[in-house]
Amino acid sequence: MAASPSRYQAPAVRYPVVRSRQLGSLLLVLSALGLLVCLAWWRWAGVPLAAVLAALATWGGATVLAWRFWWLSPAGVLVWDGRNWALDRPGQGAIVGVLAVHLDVQRSVWVRLTPAHGAPWWLWLEQSWDATRWMDVRRALYSRPRLGAADNLAETPGRAP
Repeated sequence: MAASPSRYQAPAVRYPVVRSRQLGSLLLVLSALGLLVCLAWWRWAGVPLAAVLAALATWGGATVLAWRFWWLSPAGVLVWDGRNWALDRPGQGAIVGVLAVHLDVQRSVWVRLTPAHGAPWWLWLEQSWDATRWMDVRRALYSRPRLGAADNLAETPGRAP
């Protein structure tokens, strides 16, 4: 007897998205390691000062970009209605798009939400933000959209139009 395809679909889920202290700490550690590598290269490799200054400028630029990425991390609620992904941002509306997983380390997931128009949004999700819904959001990340599911996020259960 064949099982119904809808039996294995991920449920609709809403998951909080906040700026991650864990990701901020990781970026800080990576930046510090980069600085140490630049200084060690200068100290023990005997490279010209101009090369070290170029490396430090590159390190500084990368650090500023990483800080900017972390600081501008979007906050809101990630919504899966069975067919569409959206990032619902308070006071700014929802961004509907295609979600792709780029890094999955079990308790944290790095995803990209690509809207039909505009730049993609990178989201770092952590289990600690809502442990009771973590497995639901993970199932939804890897599930295929349901056929006939609501096309409009206003039809998502628990969401006011």
